Amino acid sequence: MPGRALRSYLLILALIFSAFFIAGTVAPTQFRQSGVDALQPLQEEYQSMGGGKLYFAFLVRNVMVSIMIMVSGVPFGIVPVFSMASNGLLLGVVC
Repeated sequence: MPGRALRSYLLILALIFSAFFIAGTVAPTQFRQSGVDALQPLQEEYQSMGGGKLYFAFLVRNVMVSIMIMVSGVPFGIVPVFSMASNGLLLGVVC
């Protein structure tokens, strides 16, 4: 059972993610379009990959990012917060 401090931390991260997701969803069209345009090179890179290769590429990238966030979260607590905020904003812009 997670401790009280961990629950509070997870709740704060969930609220940050949700707030930035909503901000991305209600952002002006020009801001949203620039976000989608910035993702275009990634789409082109991944579009050429097959199912198994695409899955493995996502898996490797997500594992590397997760490890970086865990390692940097210990000395610099701002990295996980920034990661949650940027992921929420990005998903809000794309959705």
